[in-house]
Amino acid sequence: MLTDASSPVRPLLKWAGGKRQLLPYLRPHFPHSFRRYIEPFFGSGAVFFDLWSAGRLEGHEALLIDSNADLIGCYETVRDRPEEVGR
Repeated sequence: MLTDASSPVRPLLKWAGGKRQLLPYLRPHFPHSFRRYIEPFFGSGAVFFDLWSAGRLEGHEALLIDSNADLIGCYETVRDRPEEVGR
């Protein structure tokens, strides 16, 4: 994923139950070290994108899961064919 180093990566979508506004309260509870990141209810991915922006996922395995096939398809398209997004 290519990003502008001066700006954080933010969730692509607003999602019911999203954690973006809660991040300042959640960050102190993130583990200091971990081997892998597993997100079973990805939704907007606020926690994942926050960790990514902070460089905390570098060198770690990340498994992102959601039962909403359309949501996963959206993120796969952004991942695999970003040049087609926004046309």
